[in-house]
Amino acid sequence: MAYLKLMSYENALEMMMERIVPIEDEREVPLDEAYNMISSREVSSPTQVPSYPKSQMDGYALKASDSFKATEEDPVPLKIIEALDAGMAPKKTIGIGECAYVATGAALPEGANSVVMIEDVILKEGEALVTRSLAPGENMMTVGFDIPKGGKVLSRGDVLTSRKVAALSGVGLSSTYVLRRPRVAILSTGSEIILPGGRSSYGKTYDVNGAFLVSECRRLGCETTFLGISNDNRDELLEKIASAKGHDLLLVSAGVSKGNKDLMESTLSEVGEVVLHGINIKPGKPTLVSSLDGTLLVGLPGHPTSCAIIFTMLVLPLINKIRGSSYKFKSQNLKIEKRVVATKGRKQFLPVKVRGEYASPVFRGSGAISSFLHADGVAIIDENKEFLDADETVKVVMLDD
Repeated sequence: MAYLKLMSYENALEMMMERIVPIEDEREVPLDEAYNMISSREVSSPTQVPSYPKSQMDGYALKASDSFKATEEDPVPLKIIEALDAGMAPKKTIGIGECAYVATGAALPEGANSVVMIEDVILKEGEALVTRSLAPGENMMTVGFDIPKGGKVLSRGDVLTSRKVAALSGVGLSSTYVLRRPRVAILSTGSEIILPGGRSSYGKTYDVNGAFLVSECRRLGCETTFLGISNDNRDELLEKIASAKGHDLLLVSAGVSKGNKDLMESTLSEVGEVVLHGINIKPGKPTLVSSLDGTLLVGLPGHPTSCAIIFTMLVLPLINKIRGSSYKFKSQNLKIEKRVVATKGRKQFLPVKVRGEYASPVFRGSGAISSFLHADGVAIIDENKEFLDADETVKVVMLDD
């Protein structure tokens, strides 16, 4: 694979996606372990929610027909026969001219079909004077109103967000079936790179990419292994790469360009197949992809902004396909705040800050941490553009971390 035989961004993404095999391994997990995993089955509710007619506020349960003539000037008196807090089972039946106090969430007694808010009641000597008329079903939930028995709670492929986990709990389920988490290994490379907390010296740089990639993969629900840092040394690289065996994906930052110390292509050619090296984009041109005995390796640029952008634009869709969920970039059409000179002939990904309907460039060089730190999105500039004028519309892929 000759470097600089550049592939278009679209073709590169398509080729990478074709090499991904979605996870099929299913397991049952308790709900407190299910967050951010992918549902492997459609889930239907085994019960009705609520399972009893339920008050939606503090008030008085009654027959709606008893309130039809009620006004503030001429309230209707109803005898209070019971008081019910949430969790209590009613013991009496509401007859004509009767009512029962019900707290929010309390079960309605038999015979009641509406709840008058406590604010619309005047209490007097064991009676509730109702000052407004109510429609049947007002301020209450009927049985199964929220979720009917057999109603769909989850679809296969759904990400188990906190709300969906809560919904499963709400229908009485304590566990659910999910796909196993993707196994992703992360490797930072470069003889100049040191771990944070280590002793720095002139010419050394603290690792940025490892922390970013590990955090992003964990955010996406991956079982993530950080392999540490490899010096620019063939034998050390081979040892670190070999330790990623059994992972679905290996992300390696740096060493993918054509400098004297960029050893990734030559090293990987010894142990696997380099299927892509070079994409017609800026930044991220030297991105490399290799197939290694069931593990897909993506070699990302070493500059932090380039690494973060390529992860967003290429690796995010891969991980979502691996984990069995669909992914679509969240984008907006915004106006560019000031004139931008583009690189004609290469698709450009420009970090931007979003201010209302405007996108303001924050790019300070691929090696700058702040370029991506302050970005809300990535503006996509077509390869045929030489520049964007101020107020020209541009598509911006929004960052969702």
